[in-house]
Formats: sequence, C-alpha cells, structure tokens
Amino acid sequence: MNAKRRWLQFRLRSLLLFVFVICLALGLWRGWEYLPGTLYFDSQGYPHGTGKKEYFYDVGPLMKEEWYRAGILMRGKWYRPDGSVVAESIFDQKTGGIDYYLRQDGTVRAKMSGKFDPTERMYFADGPATYYTSDGKVEKVVEYRLGVKVEVK
Repeated sequence: MNAKRRWLQFRLRSLLLFVFVICLALGLWRGWEYLPGTLYFDSQGYPHGTGKKEYFYDVGPLMKEEWYRAGILMRGKWYRPDGSVVAESIFDQKTGGIDYYLRQDGTVRAKMSGKFDPTERMYFADGPATYYTSDGKVEKVVEYRLGVKVEVK
C-alpha cells in the first residue's frame, strides 16, 4: 500500500509539473512579442516584437532611435551628427505622433504628423507635413490622410 501511495504522489507531482511547463510555454508563445529583445522586421519591413532600432548617418554617428512594443512604434528620438538632440516624440495609438526626417548634416528635411492605423498596426502621415530648405525655411506644406497626399499648399 505504501509503494502504491508513493507512485501516486510521483504521478501527481509529474502531472502538475507537466501542466506548469505547458502553461509557461503557452504564455511565452502568446506574449513573445512583448519580451524585450525580440524586435525584428519582416521582408515587407513591418516591425514585430519589442526593442530598439537605431539608424546612423553615413559618416557613422547615431541619427535616430525608435522604440517598439509588440511591433508598434512607441517613441522616436532624432540626433544631430554632434550627438545633440533634434527632437523626441511619443507615439500614441489614439493621438498619433510627430515624425522627423533629417538630412545627412542633421538639419530637418521634413516634419510630419502621424496617425495610427489599427488594421496595418503602423503609423501613416496624416495631417500637415512641413518640408524645410537646408537653411531651415519652410519650402512647402503638404496635407496627408493616412499616407496619401490630398492637398498641396
């Protein structure tokens, strides 16, 4: 009787351990994109996972940093070649964000308002986009709606 009881305890412990391991594996599978360090871009350029993407000037210094959570852009920070900050923008799915495009000398080429599209899980130009000359003067303002140009001012 004692041996039968030990065997039953061993089976119950093994079953509980097996259930725990399965639940842990399913949890990791379901929430893998939320784990830091899982950021990658697929062949179409869409982001997946959580982490930071860095862009560099042709001459080497850091130009831009983007932070993603579960494949969605959360924050961007732009730098001049000397390392000083040009701008920083928080991206929110409800309110959108501001995106900047820099030239190789660190001057702002364009500043665009972005809006989140839940079907694509990405931000698209939405609203006024201001283009600047290399000396900082406004060259033109273009209006966008979800990435499509609608009006030139």
